[in-house]
Amino acid sequence: SLARDRSRYGCRASSPIAATDSKPLANLSSDARRKKSKNLLARLFGKKDEPAGPLSSGLDEALKSAPIPFRLAGSLLKPLVSALDDAMADAQEDQAALLRQARSAMRMDPGLTAALGSDIEVGGVFSQSSSSVSMDGRGQRQLQLQFQVQAQDRGSTTALAQGASDSDGMRLTRLVVQTGGGQIEVSLVGAVSSADRDQTSDSIVDVEVEVL
Repeated sequence: SLARDRSRYGCRASSPIAATDSKPLANLSSDARRKKSKNLLARLFGKKDEPAGPLSSGLDEALKSAPIPFRLAGSLLKPLVSALDDAMADAQEDQAALLRQARSAMRMDPGLTAALGSDIEVGGVFSQSSSSVSMDGRGQRQLQLQFQVQAQDRGSTTALAQGASDSDGMRLTRLVVQTGGGQIEVSLVGAVSSADRDQTSDSIVDVEVEVL
């Protein structure tokens, strides 16, 4: 019989292919293409886990209702826009660090507190310039700020702060404050460590726990 002949020659009986699966390889290939296309669109237009910066958010909003060709072109710009967002965030962090250290240095300088009082606050920045240099094969960012200084009993004045980045971030290197009798070169001894302590203490939140 046919079954005995198959057993004799080592042949195995195969299950019949359903009529709907007349081209199983073609169906698998089609499914793979659809899945790949879906993943590509998800990467281009899907939501990102990390929060987007202001420029990236603005680009996403502008492209939300744009035709697909414009959305594809916009997706090519996303890496550049994200890099600009990162650069803006780094610049804001450097400025905040420099102002924090300047405030600490002014409050610790005896000559300045004698001229302006001990309650000295940093005001708004009205001029800013920055540059990047390479030292020993490593990039270093230099920042200069001109800002207002508020003294509780002596009104307001202006100051100039200069800083340079290192492995720990932006560090204050020079601070000059204008006073009624000229200008004072503020001492920076202990200013950086004091500013770091102030930042740490500001970030501590007291939590009360009630035990039942």
